[in-house]
Amino acid sequence: MAQDQKHPKEKGDRLIVNELLVADPTDYNLAELARLRIRYGNFPGARQLTQDLDFNFRTMAINRSRIIRENSSPS
Repeated sequence: MAQDQKHPKEKGDRLIVNELLVADPTDYNLAELARLRIRYGNFPGARQLTQDLDFNFRTMAINRSRIIRENSSPS
């Protein structure tokens, strides 16, 4: 098994991920999550960051779906 590597942008990306963990599921935030998930997709390292991205993506997608459903239902 290859040794985990340290991504050169991991420190700054960690700050973004931490902000996204408490952010609302806006289009911008979902795009940021997708961008970072692509960046770390096959990277051999940054495992905790990747896990947090996956968790956040699931949470935001669920919240976004609920928000859309609630706002599109007839009153």
